[in-house]
Amino acid sequence: MSTTGLKSDFIQGWRHWSNLHHPADFEASLVSELLAEASGQKEPSSSAFKTKNILEVGCGDGRVLREFAPLSKSVVGVDVNKMLVENLQSELAEALGLLASGNATSSILNVSVDEMSATELQFNDNSFDLVLFPWSLHQIKDKELALKEAKRVLVEGGSLVVFGLMPDGEYENVVAELGLDPGAQVDPVAVYEEPLRKVFGSIAASRRIGRDLDAKRFGFKFASAEEALSAWQWALKNWHEHTADEKQIKLIDERIRRNTHGEEIFMNICGKAYLCTT
Repeated sequence: MSTTGLKSDFIQGWRHWSNLHHPADFEASLVSELLAEASGQKEPSSSAFKTKNILEVGCGDGRVLREFAPLSKSVVGVDVNKMLVENLQSELAEALGLLASGNATSSILNVSVDEMSATELQFNDNSFDLVLFPWSLHQIKDKELALKEAKRVLVEGGSLVVFGLMPDGEYENVVAELGLDPGAQVDPVAVYEEPLRKVFGSIAASRRIGRDLDAKRFGFKFASAEEALSAWQWALKNWHEHTADEKQIKLIDERIRRNTHGEEIFMNICGKAYLCTT
């Protein structure tokens, strides 16, 4: 297969996993709740992001960018993955071309994407009203430096929101059962809370995400067992460099059935969202 073909397959597989996230507007909805709580409002504002310039650190394939774009003044995404950034830039350029020719309407005029490290943000001080780390902070080696950079580019009175993966998510549990690196089996205090308090002084608001009754429900929703198994095989190959054998495929299939409720196949993501202010 050509390099272009490999890139296309990787992007398509990543995008497929992104589209499995449910509910689709989860991050924007939860951020608006956190902002309301931190400001003492009883209910989230329907225009919470209308005047905000937003930075997303670790934008991946752009799922969260697309979520916030129609709601905000501007959205900038940065990521260290060159392939994902170039693909997003191509998509944005194509959308702008269609818009210019009158063949489409779009809300991506306020979106831009750059290849950039979280620890070396190439923006001026006081550039953004809101900085998001969507499920990415645990992957950054120097978390304190990344948070200091986020604080530097925030305006006075700006907000930072971290979505942090935590143990016991279905994806991490299955990967661990397969004997692979589960990735997000982290200590939330050491990985999220201590660095946040060290850089920002305090955490203004937070929400649990997961299977508990008091937690916000979020996860991967599959249309069928066949789709779930195919997605899992792609993830193991591309994210863990592992090809599942017959025994492991049987284990994955069992976990899929365990998470089937009626006609719904839903695998929880466990985590916590934190909001800090400058």
